[in-house]
Parts: sequence; structure tokens; C-alpha cells
Amino acid sequence: MTKVILVGIGGATCSGKTTLAKHLKRIIPNSVIIHQDDFAPPQELVPIHPVYNVQDWDAAPGAIDWPRLVEFLRTVKATGEIPADHRSHDHLNEQKDVPIPPELRDHWTAVFQQRDTEDVVWALLDGFLLYWHPEVIEQLDVRIFLRVPHDVLRARRHERHGYHTAVQSDPEGALWQDPPNYWEQIVYPAYVDATRDVFEGGDVEAGAPTAKVEGMSVIVVGGGLAGLSAAHTLLERGANVLLLDKQGFMGGNSTKATSGINGAGTQTQQEAGIPDNAKIFFEDTKKSARDLARDDLIRVLTGRSGDAVNWLQDKFGLDLSKVARLGGHSQPRTHRGDAQFPGMVITYAQMERLEDLAVSNPERVKIIKKARVSKLLKDESGAVIGVEYQHGGKANSAYGPVVLATGGYAADFTEDSLLKKYRPELWDLPTTNGDHCTGDGQKLAMNIGAQGVDLEKVQVHPTGLVDPNEPDAKVKFLAAEALRGVGGLLLDNTGARFVDELQHRDYVTGKMWENKKAGLLFSNPYPIRLVLNGSASKEIEWHCKHYVGRGLMKRFENGDALSKEMGLNPSVLKKTFETYNNSVRTKKDPFGKKFFQGEWKYDDVFHVAIMTPVLHYTMGGLEIDAESRVIDTKGKPIPGLFAAGEVAGGVHGANRLGGSSLLGCVVFGRVSGDSAAAYLLQSASKAIEKAGGRLGAVAGQLGAPKADAPKADAPKAAAPASGPSSGGKTFTMEEVAKHNKKDDIWVVVDGEVLDVTNFLGDHPGGEKAILLYAGRDATEEFLMLHEKKVIGRYAPDSVIGKLRK
Repeated sequence: MTKVILVGIGGATCSGKTTLAKHLKRIIPNSVIIHQDDFAPPQELVPIHPVYNVQDWDAAPGAIDWPRLVEFLRTVKATGEIPADHRSHDHLNEQKDVPIPPELRDHWTAVFQQRDTEDVVWALLDGFLLYWHPEVIEQLDVRIFLRVPHDVLRARRHERHGYHTAVQSDPEGALWQDPPNYWEQIVYPAYVDATRDVFEGGDVEAGAPTAKVEGMSVIVVGGGLAGLSAAHTLLERGANVLLLDKQGFMGGNSTKATSGINGAGTQTQQEAGIPDNAKIFFEDTKKSARDLARDDLIRVLTGRSGDAVNWLQDKFGLDLSKVARLGGHSQPRTHRGDAQFPGMVITYAQMERLEDLAVSNPERVKIIKKARVSKLLKDESGAVIGVEYQHGGKANSAYGPVVLATGGYAADFTEDSLLKKYRPELWDLPTTNGDHCTGDGQKLAMNIGAQGVDLEKVQVHPTGLVDPNEPDAKVKFLAAEALRGVGGLLLDNTGARFVDELQHRDYVTGKMWENKKAGLLFSNPYPIRLVLNGSASKEIEWHCKHYVGRGLMKRFENGDALSKEMGLNPSVLKKTFETYNNSVRTKKDPFGKKFFQGEWKYDDVFHVAIMTPVLHYTMGGLEIDAESRVIDTKGKPIPGLFAAGEVAGGVHGANRLGGSSLLGCVVFGRVSGDSAAAYLLQSASKAIEKAGGRLGAVAGQLGAPKADAPKADAPKAAAPASGPSSGGKTFTMEEVAKHNKKDDIWVVVDGEVLDVTNFLGDHPGGEKAILLYAGRDATEEFLMLHEKKVIGRYAPDSVIGKLRK
């Protein structure tokens, strides 16, 4: 069977495309030349330029009959022949001989003669708009671009006496001659416009080549934990990565996760003697998922959970040495470290490593922030071949398989809101999600025929923290489920328990609403409190300290102080604690609680916060299979499209267990990375097959198949420890305090004064987290969440001086 290798030779007019094609034809056996210009419209149909009032041969949309060219290329690739009725006008144009050294010509002629090319046809396609139309690009097996300096192109064009074009009435065509200033006004601007996606930043003179000519990367849309896990896995498998994130800062909702990541059979569990395994975890998860359980997806989630946690510890050196039992779990399996929120620790470790790789290995990793994907691109077969995205006010395209990791829709208060469509009764609830969680990936994929699943399944978390100073705030911080896991109790405004605190989230939320509906709560709109005793507070001390610092939790030195705060007689709380202690001793609880963390004392230290149900997680999303492939409305995988994290539905069924959000991101991020790398390799293998076994066909698509360096050896991006231009300025705390408004905000961190006004909108934790410390020293709270180096890494220009004491 004849194999056709289509070689694209692009470049500006007069760059030498046709000359190169003719040299290659002399060298390569069984080769034919196709001139893109032969598919230009007849001269009398060429449109008039709206400004210069001359015919415009160069504007990409109308310069070529694209459907005719695409169909022609498909015919050539199918038959290995130029159709007999095709007519070219190239022979009528001036032919300038550009000799090449005979030894070079002879060398390459011998190379091709030595190869088995009897059943191979090389189709050499030259054209100045070759890399503009996606369906033409998709046909190319080999991509060449001749980049020639502007002044050389201009001189060559002015030397040309004319060019033969097609006319409807004359098979031999007509001679076109440039009007005055045609090159400067029409030709070169059109070339720049048509070629802007070929080079980074649209710089046709000096920009680095993009995937249009270099070969495909896997495109990861979303820089949260799922997208980052996919990116690192792709790199381990040898694929190149282009990561697009619509925010100015990566991390997504994963940075807010406060309880930890689940894992069964982990190194940490084994060392602690916890008898957990994937089978037990599977049963717990299936029970939580109820009638919507997908055994195939749950088996992947739980079966790969131990490896996921071990991977985080081994590859990124993370401390995940503490293990807690959350609601719905029969074993302690939710892992976290000694300090800081686990979601932030896990996500930042991956984020910083990937950013370092983008600096040290830019040919393998590219990250573009503030890039909003607007469309998924498909070929004629229905396979996803890339994306269109907006960046810097310009439309761009990127080509390759796509992993969607864009998160959920629990903050989708947009006009086409999925939340409003599927759960309108939840529209008015507050949310823990960032404003980026608007269902972008779900909408993009469903627009091209992807199947949505369980879209009505939205998790309302029972313990959103109510800020006493802003009780009606739409966005609320989450009280980690780990606070209940270490023994925290939920008390209503009468001081009584009303639920098993370790039940599934939707169950606890339902009991809170039942309690209110029963008329017990009318005296106070925010009466339900989460109460931690001394031992629970110590076990999760870091969280308590953080919540207190943000004004979301209060510390009480004894039971009398807490009773006074709640407006209760001390005897009420004493009775509540006594009843609970009896349940601890007998293991029989009126609300069905099975796991206890010890008895309570009235004379103890307490940490207390007011709770309210909040929109937290969307179990619904795109339907995927066990390989993270997105499924279409006919039940078939969409080639080239994968999904991971909250954008994917069906993984958790009717209810998600605490600790499985981060786990789902890592596990299915890894699965989607594996699958997308395999798909890319398969696509590259097909290109090799078409090319008669040419190994070089995939050189630009796959790198060395090995993991990046361990953490200790990972290359670090150059970043100053503080701002580069503080100029030795110093400020007093009184001066800092004056800058306490949204449009003028200074803070102090570890003796340095930062002007964070311009960073406010990009802060991944939201504006409120910074505004809380406007004009103040935020050192303690900042260092609770971050390492000092993040200032130099992400906001070096914010440092304006030192604090003068």
C-alpha cells in the first residue's frame, strides 16, 4: 500500500519555499510538489482591501479556497497522486536558480536512495499561509518554516517583476504586478497576522516556534492540583506540556483544602499499624456514593490512592505523617502534615516544581497564565486536536490532545450557570469556592458533544465558617472536616448535640436544616457552633490558630466563658458533656456515633466557631471512563479529550467523602496524564508509519521518557528573596497603617513592607485574605500559610522597603 508523507514548507512570500521544494524534489524519489498558490481564487474574485482600495491577495480568510485545498490534500494522501485535472501556474513564474553544494545534494540523494521508498510518495506542499488553517496543519506529517528577515523579504519582493495568477477565462492565467507600497501595506502585515500563532508572542522575527511547527504538546487546561498532577505525569511519560490557566496564579480550589488527602495502604498507615487497604476504602466510598456508585471509577480512585500519597511523599518530599478519620470512613486514612493546610502544601509543591521546569526545560514545559480557553478544536473525524484561547487581548490557538482540569461549578453564578440550571434552590447559598469555579470545562466539552453526568449532585458542606463581622458574605472559609475528625462537636443554640458529627456531609447538612425547620433556631440566625475541647484543639492546633487569626474562631478559657457566650446556664453544657461522655464509655450514642476521641471536661479550654451550610463541591461533571477519557452523548470516548479533578463527574456518586477531593485530583490527574501521553504516542506512531518509519517525526512531540529530578536536585527558578528595587527605603508602622484601602494597600511581612495593591486581584486566596491585614503586620498569619520565598517568587515587585522600628 502506498504511503503518502505530506511535507509542509511554509514562510513569507519570497522566503524560498518553492526553491526548497524543487531542490527536495530533485533529491527525494517519488516526490511531487503542491503549490498552495494554485488554490487561490481567480483574480477577478479577489476581494478589495477596505483601506487601500486594491485587491488583497494576502488576507488569510479569502486568499485561498481552503475547502478545495483540504479536499485536494486528502485526495493526494489517499491515492498518492496529483489529480489529473489539476493545473498549476508556477511554471509561468520567474525561476531563479539557487545552487546548493554538490556534496550536500549528493549526500542526501544517497540517503534517500538507500531507504526503502518504493511504496512511499513524498508530497511537498509550499505556501505562505500554510500554518493558518487548522485542517491543513492537521494533514502535515513534516513541518518546515523558512524564517527570513524582514529587509531580505522586502528586497526580494521588490526585485520580482510579477506573478502569474488564475483567471476564470484564461487557463494560462494573468500576470499580477504589485501596486506601489503593496508589500508594506498589504503583504507583510497580512503575513504577520496569519503567522502570529506560529511564534511565541506573535513575534515573526524572533519569537520561539510554537506547536504549530514544532510538534504537539499535550494541552492541560487548568493549573490546580488535577492539572498539575497530569502535567508532572505527562513529563514522566516523556510528553511535552502546555499548561493554560485563566487565573493570574495557579493552584485553584485545591489550595483551600483543609483536611487532607485520603490514601489506603500507604507507607504512613503501615508505619502507624492502621489495617487499611483498597478494598475497605472501596466499600466506604461505594456506600457514600449510594445508588450513583460507579464501580469502575471508584476502583481506580481507591485502588490507586496509596500510590498517589506515596508519590507525593517520595517525589515532592512532602510531610503527610498525620492520619485522621473523617466522616464516613471506617479507618483513619486522611493524610496531612504537622502544619499548614494540606491542600496548599501539596499543590504548591507541584506548582513550584513545574514552574522551575518551565524555566530550566522550556522546550518541555510551557505555562501561560491569564489564558482563557474559549473553544475545543476538532478535526473531521471528531477528535479533539487543540484549543482556542484568549491571552493578552488576542486570540490564539494551540494544538495537541487536551486534558481538562478546570474544576467544578459551585461558584457558577454566571448567566449560563450550571448551578442555576440543575440546582436553582441552592443558588442563594454561600460558597467556599473561588470565583474561577464556573464550570468552564464542562461547558466547553458539552458544546462539542460530551456527556454530562450527575450535574444535579452538588455537595453542601455543613461547616462553613461564619464571620461575625460579615455574616452574609457570599464566599465563606471552610472549617476543615478534620476538626470534627479529631473530636469536635456540633451544638445547636440550646447547647445540645443533634447529629453524629462523623456522618456523611450531606447527612450532617440535612440534620442542620431539619433542626432549623423544627423551630429550634429562630432566636439566632447563626446558632450552630462547632466546639473543640482542649485535646482536639491541641491535635489540630495549627488550624485553630489560623481561624482565630482570621477572626473566624474564638478561644474560651473555660466552660463558664463558653456558656456566657452562648447565653446558657452552665448546667446545660455540663449535662451535654456528661451525656456525651456516657456515649464514649458505653460506645452507644443516641445519634449513632461509632468513633470517639475521649471524654470532655467542663473545666477545659475550648475553640468555637459559628457554622452554616455552604456550597462546596460538585459531584457532577463530564462523564469519563476509567482511563479519564471524556465520553460523548453516544457513549463513546472522544479521541484526544481527557478530564481530571472536579470537572469530571461520576467519580464520587451522590456524595463525596472528605479527603477524596485532593485524592481525585491526584489519581485522575495521573490517569489522564498516562492516557494522554499514550494517545500522543499513538498519534506519533501513526505519523511514523505514514512516514515509512522515520523516527524524527516525533522528535518535537516526545522528550526523553524519564521523570524530572527529585526535589533536592530540582532546578530552581531565579527569584530574589525580596523586591529588586526597594532602594533602601524604610517606613514606620504608622506610615504603613495609612495604606489600608482596597486601592492602596500595604502590609508588613517579616520586617519588609509590601505594596500589594496591584497583586490584590491575582491573590489565589481572594482579596479578602489580604484586606483583612491592610495596613497591618501580617507576618504571623502569612508564615502560617506560606514560606517566605513565595514573595520573591510570585510578587517580588511588591516589596517597597523595610519596616523602621
